[in-house]
Amino acid sequence: MSTKILLIEDDPTCADTIQDYIYRELPDICITHYTALIDAVNDIESHPQYYYTLIILNLNLPDVQGIDRLYAADVRVNILAIANINSPTSYKEAIKCGIRTHILKGVDITTLAASVKELCGYGI
Repeated sequence: MSTKILLIEDDPTCADTIQDYIYRELPDICITHYTALIDAVNDIESHPQYYYTLIILNLNLPDVQGIDRLYAADVRVNILAIANINSPTSYKEAIKCGIRTHILKGVDITTLAASVKELCGYGI
């Protein structure tokens, strides 16, 4: 089974940057991108469990708070949260909902690549 990543990010520039760096490090990965959480959750629910290897989620999406909706969908894959702000409260809620790792937007791309590799099972 190939590695599939679901990217949920409303900022097109940020989404393009993330995808570019992931493809540079792991060119065989398939990335599906959604700008709205509701569309991503519908996609998740339409596939068998574990279809995606990793979900990269912006914690501050405009349509809803991402954590609660993913929690309700009973997602059981690794989730990497990205956010503009470093909020301990947001991250505590994220961890409670199953998010394994979080990084700030604009972080060194090496950190992003290492997190994606680790969560996809490639090792570092």
